[in-house]
Amino acid sequence: VYNAFFFGAYGQALNLVQLSQSIPQQRSIVSVVDASIAGAIAGAAGNFIISPVELIKVQMQTSVPESKDKDLSWAREGKTKHIRHYHTSSTQLIFTIVQEHGLGKLLFRGFHACLYRETVSNAFYMGTYQYFVNSLGDVAVVHFIGGG
Repeated sequence: VYNAFFFGAYGQALNLVQLSQSIPQQRSIVSVVDASIAGAIAGAAGNFIISPVELIKVQMQTSVPESKDKDLSWAREGKTKHIRHYHTSSTQLIFTIVQEHGLGKLLFRGFHACLYRETVSNAFYMGTYQYFVNSLGDVAVVHFIGGG
């Protein structure tokens, strides 16, 4: 879902970037700067999808089953310890987050960190990809390597 959204947003952003230039270019030639700007815009737009997904993924990965936390020596010694809930499914986790913290935490906790990561990495990724397309030509091997 994210890749489909990202590449759709990238195409729209690239059209906007190219239309905003005062000097008309050939539509078949995309500059590295234009591709980087469009990649950053698409990454920022895609952050609205990826940020809540990343929050849920990290919470699921860091939840600990109760059976692994049987050592209670920390309680006898008077120390405090943060006990995490164990979530059996992502749906249960979503309901718990919304119930305890509201919808804002689900959508916006870690949003800025993901925003920085998505804009910079996608600008670099699309700019690098376009550099190789411009340098080596629009050949299959470039698309194969650029696709990951």
